Amino acid sequence: MSATFTVTTYNVLANSRATKDRYPRLPDTLLDPDKRLRAIAKYLLACNADIICLQEIDAYSAYQLEEALKPATYVHTVLESMSSDRGGCAIFYNFQTTKMLRITEVKYDFFMAPTARVALMMELEVAGKSLLVANTHVAWDAPGTAVQQQVGPAQVYFLLGAMTQNFPGSNGRIVCGGLNASPDSDAVHLLTSAGYRDTHSDAVNKATCNVGQAAQVDYIFHDAALQAEAIPHALVTDGSALPNDQEPSDHVAVSAKLSWV
Repeated sequence: MSATFTVTTYNVLANSRATKDRYPRLPDTLLDPDKRLRAIAKYLLACNADIICLQEIDAYSAYQLEEALKPATYVHTVLESMSSDRGGCAIFYNFQTTKMLRITEVKYDFFMAPTARVALMMELEVAGKSLLVANTHVAWDAPGTAVQQQVGPAQVYFLLGAMTQNFPGSNGRIVCGGLNASPDSDAVHLLTSAGYRDTHSDAVNKATCNVGQAAQVDYIFHDAALQAEAIPHALVTDGSALPNDQEPSDHVAVSAKLSWV
C-alpha cells in the first residue's frame, strides 16, 4: 500500500433536491437521476481517490454508484439520513489500496429536525497504519443564531467526542464533509482547536458552492499524524451557476493527497 493516499469529499446533491422547482433554468438532462448518476461516477473516477466521502446520498443511489464506478475497485458503506429530503453519508474505499477495519454510525438524534443529520466513522488500514475517517453533513445555522441555539457546532462537538470514544487507538484521523459553515465559524473553530487542519487552508481557491455568493462549506480536516497537499478544484465564483454540464452537483468536490508524518 502506498504511503501517500488521496481523499475526496463531495456533496452530490440529493435527487429529491435536484428538481425543476429548485433549478428552473437547468435542462432536464442535468436533472435526470440516471444521467446525474453517470455524470457523478465519471466525475469521481477523474478524482482517482483511495477514499471518497459523499453527502446527500441515499442507499439505493450509493449501490448504483458503486456499480457505475466499476471496473474501479471501490466498495461502500452508507448511512441514510433520518430525513427523507437529504439522503445520508457514504464512504467508498478502494479495497486494493485500503482495508476496512470497522465502522460506527452517528445519528444526531438529540437535535431532531426536519433535516436531521448523520455521520459515518470508518477505520481503515492505510499503508500499514490505522486511519479513522469521519464523514458528516451537519446542520446549517442561520446568520445571527445565538451561540446556545446553534445546532451545527453542537453536532461537530458530539462527533469529535464519538471519534475519541469509539476509536481511541487510531494512528491518524480525518474529518470530511459538509459543515454548512465558513472557515471563521464556531464549527470550524471546534475542529482547529482540537488540532485539526483544513487541507485547503492555504489554497487560493477555497469556495465549494454558491449560496448567493461563493462560499467554502465543504472540508477535509486532518490531525497532526498526517500531512496534506491540497488538490486544486474547480473555480467557484459569485457568478457560478451550479449544477452545470461540467459539475453535476451544486457543490464541487474537494480532494487532497495525504501521507503519514
